[in-house]
Amino acid sequence: MKTILTQIWFNTFRTVLVCFFLLIGQLHAQQTSKPAIVVPNHSVSLGIWGAIPIGLAVDYKLSNKVSLEFHLGLGYSGGFKYLFLDPTRHRFNTFTGIFYTSTEFSTYTDSLGVPSQSSGINGNSLYIPIGLSYLGGKNFQYSLEAGAFVTKDKISPMIGLKIGRRFSIDYEKIKNTEKTSKRNVISASVFGMTPLIGVVYERLLTPFLGVDIGIGIPSVGAGLKLYTPQIRDDKWSLHIGGSHHFFLFPWAGGWKTYFPIGLNRMSEDGFRISFDFGPQISWHENIGGDHNLTFNVNLRIGKAF
Repeated sequence: MKTILTQIWFNTFRTVLVCFFLLIGQLHAQQTSKPAIVVPNHSVSLGIWGAIPIGLAVDYKLSNKVSLEFHLGLGYSGGFKYLFLDPTRHRFNTFTGIFYTSTEFSTYTDSLGVPSQSSGINGNSLYIPIGLSYLGGKNFQYSLEAGAFVTKDKISPMIGLKIGRRFSIDYEKIKNTEKTSKRNVISASVFGMTPLIGVVYERLLTPFLGVDIGIGIPSVGAGLKLYTPQIRDDKWSLHIGGSHHFFLFPWAGGWKTYFPIGLNRMSEDGFRISFDFGPQISWHENIGGDHNLTFNVNLRIGKAF
């Protein structure tokens, strides 16, 4: 006997699936003579359910119909999405995909003997969605999907909603933009590598790559960051990276590994601000031993020279 919640999921999944195939037939039957739609090559969206319970989704368009997509928030996910129709001709579209995700479902029997289902963000599963999307005015994009989480012994249905905006990055223009000449950054840091507050020194080996060391109250750590596009004066750039630090408080101490994704900006006179968030592994014993996955954020404000 299925629980009421499980039955709702299956009914919703079935409804979206029927709408999916009806819309495919309708869109393929349409004839259009409108000008081609310009589809920017990136998007950032807020997602609710779907591959992860809640978080940001970032995608990069590999071609008109195929994109690479990552999700980060309460869990993480990454994979490929495929559009059935040409997005330069149709603002409404249908899609599917395949993603590896940390979201996982399991079943159990409660104290009354009723089968129930629980979910977590520390699992391993494949997520396969089918959905409907719409590219609206000012490149705002909306999508609704129904999907299935697949593990070795279970298939669980899910629905998801994303709202975001597409934008373009002119890589050729960035390539020809003058890079910053500053190589050293000293910043006050909150959270992140300095779990409470501290100071971080970063050395930019190239405008694409930086290494840093930090001292906090009470912690010590080191890490690296990759920047894209390269750091330029008075321009925003995206960064990803990793850091490893040791936190000394007895009730929350031990080794911690943080994988940030964020934004930073360096002004012409050297003012630097950086913000990121991402998953963090807290090791209970030695590296490679028992651990749990949480999330962290980091804010840095400093001076480059």
